[in-house]
Amino acid sequence: DHDETDQQPAAVATLSVSAMFWFGSVLIHRVLSRYREYAADRGAAEITGSPAALASALRTVDEAMPEMPDEDLRELDGGAEALYLAPLEARAFGDRELVSTDVFPETHPPTRERVARLRELAGEPA
Repeated sequence: DHDETDQQPAAVATLSVSAMFWFGSVLIHRVLSRYREYAADRGAAEITGSPAALASALRTVDEAMPEMPDEDLRELDGGAEALYLAPLEARAFGDRELVSTDVFPETHPPTRERVARLRELAGEPA
């Protein structure tokens, strides 16, 4: 009985440290993913020479997303479905969410922020 009471504080400490590391890793992942997107936008703007065109393309894609099909079209494929990787998106699995977006938040910055940064690169007012 004495051994169990000695192990409880150690278990609580281990769980607390694990939770802090998990939270820190989620935060770092989110920050780095957003930075990567902004860096990719800057790189694409430099390659194309037209930040305004990239901003326009981002707006177009963002506006077209609601029109994308909600049905998983891989089921209609003729046998190559074994080669697909299933995305971790609720809409790919129907109404039931397999992974909570509260636990794994979105990593892409909002399109309006990306467009504003691209406009600044182009010398336009945001």
